[in-house]
Amino acid sequence: MHQELSPFSEQVQLVLTAGGSTQDLLIGLIATDPTEAWSRIHLHTLGLDHMREMSEADPDPAENDWNGFSLTETAQRCVRVAQEIASDYSIDPMPSGVLALGLLAHHDTAAAKTLRIRSSEDQDSIVERIQDDVIGSTLADLDLSARWAATAPLHIVPPVAPEPVVAGTTQRRRLVVAAAALIFVAGCGIGLRNSPVPDQPGPAPHEVLLPDDGLGSRYSVASGPARASSLAPGSPAEGERRCDRTARRWTKNAPATTIEISVIACRKFVRMANVHFQADANLRKTAARVTTADIPYALAGQAVRPDGQNVSTVLFRRGQYLVHVYSIGSSRPADQDRQALEIAKLQWATVPGTAGPPLEPFDSKADVPAIGLGSAALILALLAALNIFAAVRSRRSLRRAESLAPVNRDGVTWLDVGQPAKTMATHAQIRFWFWMTVWGVAMAVPISTWFKGAISGLCTMQLVLSRQFRPGAKDLWGVYAAPQVKGKRSLATVTTTWTAHAVSMVAMFAVFSVATLWMLRGKGYVGTDLRFAPPVVADDAGIGQLLRRVPIPWLSIGGLALTLALASLAATVIRRTRRMTALDVAGLQQVDTRDDVLYLRNFADDQLTIYTSPITRRSMDEKFGLAQVEPFEELIVRYLSPYGPVIAISDPRVRGTQLGAARESLPADDWRSSVVKKIASSQLIVVGATPVEATAGLRWELDTIARCQAVDRTILLFAPRGAHESGSHWSRFREMTPLDLPAHLTEFADRILAMCPDGKGGWLIAHAERRTDWAYALAMSQLAETILGRTDLRVSGTLQ
Repeated sequence: MHQELSPFSEQVQLVLTAGGSTQDLLIGLIATDPTEAWSRIHLHTLGLDHMREMSEADPDPAENDWNGFSLTETAQRCVRVAQEIASDYSIDPMPSGVLALGLLAHHDTAAAKTLRIRSSEDQDSIVERIQDDVIGSTLADLDLSARWAATAPLHIVPPVAPEPVVAGTTQRRRLVVAAAALIFVAGCGIGLRNSPVPDQPGPAPHEVLLPDDGLGSRYSVASGPARASSLAPGSPAEGERRCDRTARRWTKNAPATTIEISVIACRKFVRMANVHFQADANLRKTAARVTTADIPYALAGQAVRPDGQNVSTVLFRRGQYLVHVYSIGSSRPADQDRQALEIAKLQWATVPGTAGPPLEPFDSKADVPAIGLGSAALILALLAALNIFAAVRSRRSLRRAESLAPVNRDGVTWLDVGQPAKTMATHAQIRFWFWMTVWGVAMAVPISTWFKGAISGLCTMQLVLSRQFRPGAKDLWGVYAAPQVKGKRSLATVTTTWTAHAVSMVAMFAVFSVATLWMLRGKGYVGTDLRFAPPVVADDAGIGQLLRRVPIPWLSIGGLALTLALASLAATVIRRTRRMTALDVAGLQQVDTRDDVLYLRNFADDQLTIYTSPITRRSMDEKFGLAQVEPFEELIVRYLSPYGPVIAISDPRVRGTQLGAARESLPADDWRSSVVKKIASSQLIVVGATPVEATAGLRWELDTIARCQAVDRTILLFAPRGAHESGSHWSRFREMTPLDLPAHLTEFADRILAMCPDGKGGWLIAHAERRTDWAYALAMSQLAETILGRTDLRVSGTLQ
């Protein structure tokens, strides 16, 4: 493995900060040296002033940023040669004399031309004097030519524009949503166009009742009330007029027969259900109940009174009217039934509205459990569909690794975390769906509301990580776990939290409404064509009537879509609340005084997401939200927080607080010094090793890790990308890093999750066939504990 590079002395740091060509660096070294060490070197020049007047150019004169220094490409190569010399000869920090040797490593550099070096003999003479006078010792077997040849030119990788994955995905998502909305609107429009005309409000019951002479001259009207009002059964307020009832009685002498017709009209059709159900129940108790084909949905019954008279009854509903026809007499039952039916036909002709079957009122004991069962089934089905859809998308984008399982060789030790990750994922899914099923059963069983609430609370407590889901030795649920580090609270955060809960309750109500729609199908409110009955449609006005004209399937689809939208909104509000309560680096370090875990990445990697197991997500709203993926950075924080507070540098282009690692905003003109301090003090450093862009800032951070001898505390993390992307991005990373990485790793880039030095000059690499959240959890935890155990770093500090 690559040996750590020595840091610079203060004088060298000052000269490099001034930047320029190798000639500028050489002049700077001589000018800032207060001793006479360079006196013999001046014999090859006409003095420092003459050197400043000379204008020599480097072979590669293009200047660009290198580790925060503006140097020519030749100067960068010379500095790297000097770093190798200082590291190999254990000269720490690198003094000015060693830098001078690097500047003279080739006779074509501007520094060599300034000292009039034209041959290898001239170079050997100057190098010998620098060792004797400036360094003060002889470096045995020093071969500058060989070192120059071994140090390849640093080719700056041009920044690559971020791949428009997020924009393309967002565009496709918008198109899918727009297409689904158009289909839904078209379906509802067709349903409205083909819907039957709703019944219009009819006249009062006494106006539709047969008149006095409606039965002919053989019948005479008997005395009795012509109009009356009565309460619908189950009326919550005694005396409240809900239904109007009108009755009329006729008599005939030969044979003695009494005819009575009762017409009831309720102000609300749904209240008619109680009246109709009661009438049907009475008919069922007193007579043999049969249907008749002469009047749609009519019921006919026959019974014998205690005085021996036969009673024939016909019951039918049309529109908002419920009609009873009674025929009481001593005639033969068949004749009396025929007579009652004939009279019912006469009354049928005068009653407006659409015929309908018997209505069944709402029964809290029977219907609430049925609605609860249907709602729970819908919620579980929606949640399962969302998870399956997200998992399939994840598998399509992160396909199984095509490379074969590697074997240990060339200083590389492979750690396969695929099978244990698969086991943990299976156990997590079983646990989640078991407790979700328990909740669904509790919602469906007819038990007390308090008991249902207790079971819901128990299920909520179980839908979190427990002891069996521990990818490393540290407890994810302990005091140092990320969810336990509370953020700042305010009235705004409390308000947004309760707003999210309220939105979730509305989403649940939408599911209950869908279940209720299908429960009404068997109660007479919804016909066999899956539409509301015309009287039900007429029972409302405005938007309510418009919705009732839409077929039940389209209403159900709209209700489920509303549920998903509200669940997504609730999750969005919760994430906004988390951003409002998120701690910055200073705030996190106040409550967690352990050494930091520093996350360095290309800012474009902040857009990475990964499908996660529902049981691992932070809040209940996020577990049930429409988006079943999380930012990859949150995954890093979740599984590395047990080892220390995870911190990162803020992207200066992004405003506001970001979720994930605690952020710190650094000034644009002095961010490097802060990063150097963080690299030196962090117990773990996590570097995104498959960046979208090869930026100068990330290159400088990698070189700083090497200079600060922090490679042994560094984890190189491969982002959740496809096989081709992982290979190309890894190749880009290898070109920009000073670390000595095995060349053959490129062929296994599609299966590598993370890697770190093994402490023996090689690398420990965690890999799996699939890039899943649990695979990353095991990889990060195992490598973190390997580093902390090897370097004997102790987790210090307490959580306040």
